[in-house]
Amino acid sequence: MADIKLSHCPVCGSRSLLTRRLPAAAMLAALEDYYGRSGAENSLQADYEIRKCTTCTLEFSWPMTGGSPEFYSWITMEQDYYPAFRWEWGEVGDWLARQPRSIRLLEIGCGSGSFLESIRPLDNVAAVGIDFTEASVAICRGKSLDVHRQTLEEFSARQHEFGNKFDAVVAFHCLEHVTDPLGLIRDMSQLLSADGRIFVSTPYSPMSIEAGWFDPLNHPPHHLTRWNERAYRELGTQLQLHPKFRMPKAVSLWRRIVDGTLFASRGRRHSKKPTSVVAAALINPLGLIQNIVAQIRRDRVDGVVASDVVLVEFSKQPPVVA
Repeated sequence: MADIKLSHCPVCGSRSLLTRRLPAAAMLAALEDYYGRSGAENSLQADYEIRKCTTCTLEFSWPMTGGSPEFYSWITMEQDYYPAFRWEWGEVGDWLARQPRSIRLLEIGCGSGSFLESIRPLDNVAAVGIDFTEASVAICRGKSLDVHRQTLEEFSARQHEFGNKFDAVVAFHCLEHVTDPLGLIRDMSQLLSADGRIFVSTPYSPMSIEAGWFDPLNHPPHHLTRWNERAYRELGTQLQLHPKFRMPKAVSLWRRIVDGTLFASRGRRHSKKPTSVVAAALINPLGLIQNIVAQIRRDRVDGVVASDVVLVEFSKQPPVVA
């Protein structure tokens, strides 16, 4: 029998409760329905559980085992897997542009280098990227970006070769994929200057469309952790870091209800025609009521309705109160 302590929260170590079982066969069916194609049979073999920390409310998978290379080869076949632009890239770019001094930046998991490209026009920023995927690093180097094929641990061991510590260390949509989220942020912090910033973005879970729909991409083996404000604050407490939350404005209550109803009815490939909304509501009126309640009760972060994505800015020093 597995050591029960291994299913304790990976952030604060508290005990967890089982909230959902995810057999491999069910996850395979959900993913193939999501993409409308087969082919993932040999890349998805583990049965998972979703567990919820009783203290910080982080949701995490058990076991904490991510997708295989075969799984990611299959899932990244979709053209829209890597977005051309993310909202949070603009937020960090604006922060960088406002800094009155030169900034040394490290991006972890830089992929094809789209964020690094977006900040290249900033004269005050010297940026370095790391990624473990050989093909991604090759693309970055083809763009003349300073990117290295290394893990964060390997990069940290050679950090002296890159000079002083970094003023900004960023990781966009990486935290939810790793098996040791506390260790990732700790390693990022050790590379950070005393007055530097860590920027991390993830989905804010549950996302609004998950009120009545199961999103296979926000579950294992793709995402191993599901983040909310309380979990992020505990992450900061564990590492003596101070979080500041940034979000795009959430869509309206009406839009969230409509989208949630459509996703619950037909998933990712739903129709956005008004008749589809009516039909979906008539087919599952109880689901509609549950969706409305969930949207009304949706988390507030700093008093504002939570969006589906969150950018967390961590600093070593507490924020200055005006």
